[in-house]
Amino acid sequence: MSYEILSLPAAKILEAYKKKTLSPVDVAKACFAQIGKYQPSLNPFIIVADEVDLLRQAKESEARWAKETPNGIIDGLPVTIKDDCDIKGWPMREGSLTTSDKPATADGPQPQRLREAGAIFLGKTNMPEFGHKSATDSTLSGITRNPWNPDRTTGGSSGGEGIAAATGMGWFHLGSDGGGSIRIPACYCGIYGIKPTTGLVPEMPPGPFSGIATSGPLTRHVEDAAMMLDIISQPDLRDWFTVPYEQRNFYKNINNTPKNLKIAYARTVNGEPVDSDVAEHVEAAVKKLQGMGTVEEITLDIPNLVENWNAHWMTIANWVTHKKPEADRAKLERYFRDWAARGAKMDLYDLVDAQLERARIGIQMNMLLDKYDILVLPTMNTTAYTVDQGVNAGTDGKLKAYNNHIPFTFPANLTKQPAASLPCGLGRDGMPVGIQIMAGLLRDGLVLNVSHVLQQELRFEDWMDRNMRNSGQVRKTA
Repeated sequence: MSYEILSLPAAKILEAYKKKTLSPVDVAKACFAQIGKYQPSLNPFIIVADEVDLLRQAKESEARWAKETPNGIIDGLPVTIKDDCDIKGWPMREGSLTTSDKPATADGPQPQRLREAGAIFLGKTNMPEFGHKSATDSTLSGITRNPWNPDRTTGGSSGGEGIAAATGMGWFHLGSDGGGSIRIPACYCGIYGIKPTTGLVPEMPPGPFSGIATSGPLTRHVEDAAMMLDIISQPDLRDWFTVPYEQRNFYKNINNTPKNLKIAYARTVNGEPVDSDVAEHVEAAVKKLQGMGTVEEITLDIPNLVENWNAHWMTIANWVTHKKPEADRAKLERYFRDWAARGAKMDLYDLVDAQLERARIGIQMNMLLDKYDILVLPTMNTTAYTVDQGVNAGTDGKLKAYNNHIPFTFPANLTKQPAASLPCGLGRDGMPVGIQIMAGLLRDGLVLNVSHVLQQELRFEDWMDRNMRNSGQVRKTA
């Protein structure tokens, strides 16, 4: 019964609440059972909510639905939050021994919007120190492992959210993405993740990554991501970088099927090699797009892409380190300290050069996504690598200092454009492959619409569906 509940999209859960055929208490218990089963081996959570308190909240939600007076559109729906966002009463550690364990006194913008809409919080999920790499492990809270194969990484830095989504631990999962940190776990865990247009989702507090990183949804169903994005993109005056608010109705318009699109397809970025099985699945998915328009294969060369992203990140790592008390700096992880040391060698002129080069890359991508409605390309050029490679990132040079193997996700961060990863098959090693869908600034609705159509066309059997099939259960569709 638990899998049957947890496999449903959010709208079906909320419809069942309304019809009184399913209780928020049943749903909360199913989520806790799933956490109890997989937290010990996969380690997605750094904080798990108190079960007694959460069941109390679920009973209160049940009573409101019984009176037909829900607190919000997702009253009683369990969600999870990456541990780089404040939730009142819980600390924010950001995967680092150098951060405080003092509880936050107020919700950040995104949790506040979710709470106002009626969500109940299952917990906060694991991440690498300050989100600095594409694997999820830290000296603070250990290694987070992939449900498809525990010897493989979940990706990072929203790896805990990737697991929570893939294994049915709640419905809405709030991640963040400064270089691929939503899309990489989505790809490696076989789920959906969208990095919105930077500035669409309000953030707090401002930081050195403002303008590059943004929060966004990881979900099993594209329609759930659309519903969640409607909620978390509501305005908040605490974000100075946010775009002007307008009601965009992502969920209401999710079933709109795009037509007559001009679609650019890039097999790779800057000539980076792509594993043959990844390429085959992405190409097969691209063929499914032909019903929405004309596909044109392009060569995507973005000079200085990796170097430019590195310049920004190294400067930020140096800034973070500089702000730490000297006694705490030794607690920072080795590779983060290495990034900071590289950043310390940059001067003001180097930073200005990096900002101008970023503008050039932004103009190039603006022009491309003015000529074409969407750009599709692999999310990653391989399936998930091993957790050992993540823990030892960069120590032998074979992982190319961990970040140079992910140029596929960098463009959307440097250009602020929306981009999503959708699972499109399994590699020969049995691990998920992702296709990335990008569009121009504030065309997040188009990314969601294309993703929704493609998800229906591909019918990818994700981890939850596979487990249901293997256990002999059948998913309810209504």
